[in-house]
Amino acid sequence: MKKLLILGAVTCENVTYVEKLPKGNEEIKPIRNEERPGGSGAHIAGFLKGMNLPYILGACIGSGVYGEKAEELLKDLEVTLHDEEPAGSLLRMIDAEKKQSFILVPGSEYTFHEESVEDVSNEELAGAVVCGDYLCDENTDALLEWMSWLECPIYFVPGIRMDEIDQDTLESLFSLSPVIIAAGRDILALSGEKDPIAGMKKLHSLSDNDVIALLGQAGAAALHDEETYRTAESEVLEEADDISIDEFAAGYCSALLGHVDRKNSLVFALEAAERCTHHDHQADDYDFTALKQRLAEMIIHG
Repeated sequence: MKKLLILGAVTCENVTYVEKLPKGNEEIKPIRNEERPGGSGAHIAGFLKGMNLPYILGACIGSGVYGEKAEELLKDLEVTLHDEEPAGSLLRMIDAEKKQSFILVPGSEYTFHEESVEDVSNEELAGAVVCGDYLCDENTDALLEWMSWLECPIYFVPGIRMDEIDQDTLESLFSLSPVIIAAGRDILALSGEKDPIAGMKKLHSLSDNDVIALLGQAGAAALHDEETYRTAESEVLEEADDISIDEFAAGYCSALLGHVDRKNSLVFALEAAERCTHHDHQADDYDFTALKQRLAEMIIHG
């Protein structure tokens, strides 16, 4: 089976659980703290590894204490390591209602290095996912130039650093005709529209390819050519957070790797995001066994 190339950041994420998110300079009373793998590259690779699907994670981990922690947390994900820059971290705060806020610590701009993908060939790739957290630094032009060589489908997942991507970068990326996979709120921000479906249509005209949206309680939607189709509403997702989007994108690509049609791939992607979100993005072997069985059913029965 061909592999999915993942171009996204890997970080050490420091998570603090609190009763209520602070509104200002309030004292924070943590319930508990934990460290976990962070960055879109790590989220997507972790899902594919759980599904036993082949991938290449073309990512860089910086030096210093956070780089070392990230390397330890991600040692099973076969990350290509570089240590040219000190590594920062992402600080995430989650309250009892699962509302979140986050801060990117300076130094967490994990940059693209061509050495991390120098052995990649078109013949081995089924697709390439490029994440927004890899498109906001001085090496972005080099990444886009390298991507222009790709002959496989490209999937763009904007992510939490979308606001840092400049317009020229977006235009260059759209010229590569990526499939766009994003949260409904990011569809609105990228398109400037007030309605997700109108936003999807505008982005479709810019990228000349499919647009896939995770809409929280409203489920998921896809625009292919002139056809829009939707899943049922979600009983699990109130609002899609950044990790849910990464897992949703990974689920969609997983189904496509199995040659599942677009509509069923959308359904599987939503189910994958729901299961992972329900388990606080800590899916275990039982969860992945259930997802693999569900995907196998779709592959067999069409």
